[in-house]
Amino acid sequence: MGADRALHSTDVDAALARLVEREVLDADQADAVRGELAQAAAGAPRPGVRGIVVEVAAYLGAVLVAASVVAFLGESWDSLEGPARLTLLALSGLAALAAGAAVALTVPGGAASLREHRHAARRRVASVLLALGSLLVALLVQQLPAWSDEQSVLAGAVVCLLLLVGAQLIAPSAIVEMGMLGSLLVAAGVAVDLVAPERDPWSDSYYVGPDVYLVTVTLAVLGLLWAAVLSRRLTQPVLAVALGCAAALGSAFALAIADRSSRPWGTALLAGIAVLSVALYVRQREWPWLASAVAGLTLVVFFVVAEQQAPALAFLAAGAALLLGSLAAALLGRRTHPTGGPDNLPSEQPVDAAP
Repeated sequence: MGADRALHSTDVDAALARLVEREVLDADQADAVRGELAQAAAGAPRPGVRGIVVEVAAYLGAVLVAASVVAFLGESWDSLEGPARLTLLALSGLAALAAGAAVALTVPGGAASLREHRHAARRRVASVLLALGSLLVALLVQQLPAWSDEQSVLAGAVVCLLLLVGAQLIAPSAIVEMGMLGSLLVAAGVAVDLVAPERDPWSDSYYVGPDVYLVTVTLAVLGLLWAAVLSRRLTQPVLAVALGCAAALGSAFALAIADRSSRPWGTALLAGIAVLSVALYVRQREWPWLASAVAGLTLVVFFVVAEQQAPALAFLAAGAALLLGSLAAALLGRRTHPTGGPDNLPSEQPVDAAP
């Protein structure tokens, strides 16, 4: 524990020194920040054995309940009537939401104090329960007979997103934020697919329709927006950037492999993501942008060479691009972080400071 605190203090001092050098802070302000951090570290309570046991028990209980529900539904779902399915999902979803709300809102000091560090375990337990309840209620909405297949998926994703936004306001956590991104992508993809024109059934089946282009580009844009803009307001910014980049790259990759006609557009989208990732890394200094640039460049090289009907050469070129991109990323990271890599910077924890 003492070594970890010393390392953390060294990282903070290095970061403050760089801010003073860039004239973002003056020496007095840097000293004030060090003093506040020292007081916070001295007064931060250590988690007791009781709190750890309670948190572990809560997680294990949630996992066992979820596993039993999944096992039961897998065995008897087909034999259940529609009203029985809806009742089961409603009761389990509302029970999880009620339990999560009870854990979050009965915290000593009021609900506003749930964001404080001393209530981190309670906040995580509440967020897991709220996320589970949101998923179950979304499945309930998806099972309503009034919807068509695509409409039911859209309605369930929208309901899940709204409930998770509420959970984030009450008990923010990385689990809730991952669910928010997934719900957003599903809702946006299905919504665009519903309104986008489909391929003419009388046309050559070799070509994909405009709905494929619109859906993949929409998901890529949303992934980039999540990574570049919304990540700054979440509890785990680096994780949010990584997931957003993965969503953008995955969407562009899906467009590139849809068929031969869409491959140039998917490759161009991958190249654009790679260039944008480099620009955003220069601005934000977070490693997922570098990883996104290297991955995007590697896929671009692979598809360009594969288009020349040389699969073996495509793998060779992609491997070379990956090696060179990794080397360039390492050198760029060393240059922009002379005292260490980007992972050595103090991690942001806006949960405790959020209003």
